[in-house]
This record gives sequence, C-alpha cells and structure tokens, in this order.
Amino acid sequence: MGEDGNSIKVNLIKQDDGGSPIRHYLVKYRTKLSSEWKPEIRLPSGSDHIMLKSLDWNAEYEVYVVAENQQGKSKAARFVFRTSAQPTAIPVPM
Repeated sequence: MGEDGNSIKVNLIKQDDGGSPIRHYLVKYRTKLSSEWKPEIRLPSGSDHIMLKSLDWNAEYEVYVVAENQQGKSKAARFVFRTSAQPTAIPVPM
C-alpha cells in the first residue's frame, strides 16, 4: 500500500515469453463491488511495476495483468487487495 493509504504499487514479474518478446502489458482493475472496470492501461514491455492511485478508501480491489506478444495474450494474473480506511486526521510533522 502506498504511503497515502489509497494507492498501491503492483510489481510485474516477467514470466516465460514462449520465445517471443513481450510487446506490452495490459492492466485493468475495479472495486469488487463494481461491475465497471477502470479504463485498461497499456504499459511498455520494459515496465516492472504500475502505481494505481486515487483509489477508493476501505475498498477491496481486483487487478488483472496480461502480457501480450506476437503469439497472443498470456493467461491473466489476478491480484486482490484492500485499501486503508480513510484517516480522520492528518498528522502534523514535528
């Protein structure tokens, strides 16, 4: 979870590409209570993570990541997480 509590860093772990270099990654996510997916995000093949920001507070999310190369799309990797509850006060630095 990010320092602000409503963002998260999702690491992309490279898998066997079947002998054909990965062209890009496709990432989609939504809250588990929603039937609507956020717009799909396309990442360059050299990417090793994505930051999902401005997420809803205290919500469970599901993320799907697919790698695409000349042979087609990989099986989706699924990741589920919950964001923090919204803070009621913001600490003041001392």
